[in-house]
Amino acid sequence: MKKLLGILVTIMILTAASAAFSEGMPAGFSVGVNWIDDDGFLYTEYASPVTYSGYENAYWLLVPYQAQGRLLTLFIEDPTGQYAAYMPGNGTELYNYIDAGADIRYASYTEIYCFDQNMNQSNLIRLYLSTSTEYPSQPDAVGATVTVRYIDSTSGSEIRSDLIECPGDQTTPVSAPDIYGYVLQSDDTQYVQVDSNGNPDRYSIEFYYSPVADAPVVTVRYIDMNTGNDIRQADQYTCELNTTTSIEAANIDGYILSGDNQAYVTVDANGNASTGEVIFYYSAVQAPVVTVRYIDVNTGSEI
Repeated sequence: MKKLLGILVTIMILTAASAAFSEGMPAGFSVGVNWIDDDGFLYTEYASPVTYSGYENAYWLLVPYQAQGRLLTLFIEDPTGQYAAYMPGNGTELYNYIDAGADIRYASYTEIYCFDQNMNQSNLIRLYLSTSTEYPSQPDAVGATVTVRYIDSTSGSEIRSDLIECPGDQTTPVSAPDIYGYVLQSDDTQYVQVDSNGNPDRYSIEFYYSPVADAPVVTVRYIDMNTGNDIRQADQYTCELNTTTSIEAANIDGYILSGDNQAYVTVDANGNASTGEVIFYYSAVQAPVVTVRYIDVNTGSEI
């Protein structure tokens, strides 16, 4: 049965995920309670550190049956002297503490604030006092829901978003999907770490994309190098993004190619081509002139 809140002790009825901790406790630190029986004998009960993820600087103590219903006083021991003071302090009477029960996820606890030599609060301890369980069972890891947003890096607008479930006490890789009409600009995988209490290291992930540019069209011209005129109608080549396209010169009757028979066009991811026009130069084939002579076979003279 849970009892009323004592005057001198702040007992928070919170889940374990609600408190933050800045550092571990010094070596040899211990916390617990003292109590006195009917014969005046003083007993000290030491709390055990809770070793589960998300419960750093938490201590669990089973109040023995003989001490239940008696006045408990707080016991704190720090042989290193790292902390100058505590609130509540050593010897504070824990009037009518609230029983932590058996499930640490929903258990009530006493907050003990730790102050450094300058009397600045530097740490926080949680002390669970249970009348039924010597040590709590490890709580099931709680998952978390994380939003994944896909952002147009050009306009800053959201292309779309997804909700993903990340298991507790794990690190989950999140991969960026292919989105039609867009090219991923950021890393293709990000990670979300969730502790056993369902607290993710971030609630949102952003992947950035840029719109896919149109594939450029390159004009290929065939020029008579002597006249500068087009020999035939120009061709149009569509060159793919992020590629280098090889364009071969055409064979044209009556002309001989002058120069290389191939040209290369490189296009980047944004649709920028290394050139918008390719020109192949040709020279016209000259028809040979043949002289026909008619000779007298007896005299050898030309008839």
